[in-house]
Amino acid sequence: MTNNPFGVKNQRPILALVLLLALLPDRAAAQATVNTQSFFGFESETAPAPAPEGRNVRMPWFESYDLRTETRDFDFDRQEYTFRVSPSTRRKVRAQESLYRHLELAPNFDAADDRCEALADRYADWVELYFLSLESELLVQLEEVRTDQWTVLNRLAGTLDFDWSGLVKIREEQTDLQVDYLTVEDQRAHFFAIYELEGKRLDFTDLIPLAEVRERVRKTEITPSDTETAYELETINRELELERAEQKQYFDFAQIKYQGPHENPANERFSVGLAVQLPNSGNQKIKAREMELKAEALRQEQSRDAQEAVADFASRRQLLQEGFGRYDSFSGLYQREKQELEALSQRLAEKEGVDPLPLLEIKARSLRNELKLLRLQAELYSAYLDLMERNGDICAGPRGEVIR
Repeated sequence: MTNNPFGVKNQRPILALVLLLALLPDRAAAQATVNTQSFFGFESETAPAPAPEGRNVRMPWFESYDLRTETRDFDFDRQEYTFRVSPSTRRKVRAQESLYRHLELAPNFDAADDRCEALADRYADWVELYFLSLESELLVQLEEVRTDQWTVLNRLAGTLDFDWSGLVKIREEQTDLQVDYLTVEDQRAHFFAIYELEGKRLDFTDLIPLAEVRERVRKTEITPSDTETAYELETINRELELERAEQKQYFDFAQIKYQGPHENPANERFSVGLAVQLPNSGNQKIKAREMELKAEALRQEQSRDAQEAVADFASRRQLLQEGFGRYDSFSGLYQREKQELEALSQRLAEKEGVDPLPLLEIKARSLRNELKLLRLQAELYSAYLDLMERNGDICAGPRGEVIR
């Protein structure tokens, strides 16, 4: 982390300074470097969980076994026994197995959403760290210029026609810059703490440049995807297939009846029975129709959501492209101003006894313009990440790919 450089005087002995400079390369070499790729490889919590493996379940071909017994006038010699089995059908067994595997492999949508949110936060935090680092450097440079202006004005204080309000204004700006710097450093310290970056050097050289961000925004197309609704629809389809298989089951049951001995034991001891049904249940038809209507409602909702997602994506991309246009306009204006002021500075520097205040003000103006452009860039990167998150690109590809 960068210590507060404002108002600090170096009073260390020369020998200590020499020793510090001698040890600095070794310290820097031992310092771990964190770039965009390694930053997204630190935590395993955001990695997608492996897909579960479903068991190879086998549904029974006989749905029930019944054994019944009854007596006649409490005469146990005439006791009757009935054994009944209710078979299933091939279509029904397949539908049951399909539905079972589908339910067993149900995705954990809440956990997936949590992982995506954590990954999106990590993207946003890394980009914010990048801009906080740049802003911190610019604030230090700007404060150094204001300190030089304060020194020059202090020397001129008391002279004829001296503008004391200018001195007060410079001092106020120094305090404002110190407050801004401390705020930026507090934010950086927060990220360093939660991501355990203390003692590590941040390297943003592999971060995607703004020009490539613009190109990706131009090429990216909406890919509406609602996996949760798709899963619900598939569940209904498999339940509906099972319901239809049950309605097409004509063989109800088979049974064997054994009766106790009569006067002629060889006569009518066993009987075999079969039951056939012709499905005509109104409840089953209502249940199947309810499933069909629910599936149709989900498909309509899915279609509406997809249309809304397409419209929202188009609107956000248009706003982002307009933001790129504003950035180009502002950057062009600031660049022309910088060139003209640099030319003016060159002319002033060639004169003897020139007042340094205009030169310092030109430098301060250039730094303030850089700060404005930097903050506008940060807004564009943030809008870009939001667009990628809404389009599902953040969680779909390898971690860190969206900004590399």
